[in-house]
Amino acid sequence: MELGYEDFFSSPYSSFPFPQIVVTDPFQIEYCISELKHSIETLVLEGRTPFIHPDLYSQDIPETYQDLVGVCSFYMQRTPQNLPMVFRMMDAKLKKLGTSSKSVVQLGQWLLHVQSLIMYQIIRLFDGDMQQRRNAERDMKVLAAWTERLQSEFSDVDLSPVDPSRNWIMLESIRRTLMVSWLLRGFYKSVTEGVCDIVPVLTTLLVSEDAEAWEKSYPVIENQNLVTYPVYVARWNIGKVKTANSYEMMLLRACPDAVIEGISRWGQLESRSRFLEQ
Repeated sequence: MELGYEDFFSSPYSSFPFPQIVVTDPFQIEYCISELKHSIETLVLEGRTPFIHPDLYSQDIPETYQDLVGVCSFYMQRTPQNLPMVFRMMDAKLKKLGTSSKSVVQLGQWLLHVQSLIMYQIIRLFDGDMQQRRNAERDMKVLAAWTERLQSEFSDVDLSPVDPSRNWIMLESIRRTLMVSWLLRGFYKSVTEGVCDIVPVLTTLLVSEDAEAWEKSYPVIENQNLVTYPVYVARWNIGKVKTANSYEMMLLRACPDAVIEGISRWGQLESRSRFLEQ
C-alpha cells in the first residue's frame, strides 16, 4: 500500500530537555490500548471517539467518513468466517484513502484522513492478524508524516469566519488527533519494546482542562484553558482538574507521574463508570 509522503521530516523536538526513553507500566498501557480499541465501538454506536467529535461531520458526511464507519461496523460484526473479507474491505479503503490524500487541500479533509488512518491502525495493530500487523508497522511512518503535516497546517490555520462553537470543535479535534496519533505510536512501541520514546513531543502538546465541553453539541468556548500535557497532569495531581472523561483518563493513565490511586477523592468526576477499577 502506498499512502504517499515518503520524504519524512526530521523531528523538531530532539533537543528538548526531557527523558528520551521511559520504561512503561504494562498495566497502564493495557488500559490505554483498551480505550483506543473501544473507540471502534463508540464510533459505530455513538458517532464519536475520544478524538472525533460527534458533530464534526454531522452536517455534511464525507465519503471518507462513511468508509471509516462502514469498515468499523463490519469489523464489529466479524466472525472467523467473514474476517478475511473484513480485512480485504479495510485494505481497499486504505488504498482509496492513500490515493485521495494526494489531492487534499483543506484542513478539515486532512484531519479526517489522519483520523481515519489512526482508526485503521488501531484495528490492524491490536486486533489484526500477523500480516495486518506487519502492514500497520510499515505504515507507522506514513502516520507520522501525515501527523506532521496536520500539525504544520494547524499552526497557520485561521478559522475566524466559522461559528465559534464549531471553531472550537474543529480545533479541539485537531489537538486530540495530534495527541492520539503520538500516543498510538508510543503505546505500540511500549508493547513491542517495553519503552516509550516520545516524551519530548508529548510535553509540547496541548490539553483542554474542560472535559465537559467535548460532550456538548454547542460547547461554551469562553475561558477555555489550554495547558501542556505535563501541566495538565500536575494540575490533576493537586486537585485543580475536577472532571475527566475517557480521553483525559487515557492521558492520565499513560503518564507515570499522574496520581491515579486516589482518584475517588476528587468527588466531582462524572464518568466513574469509564474508569479502570483499582
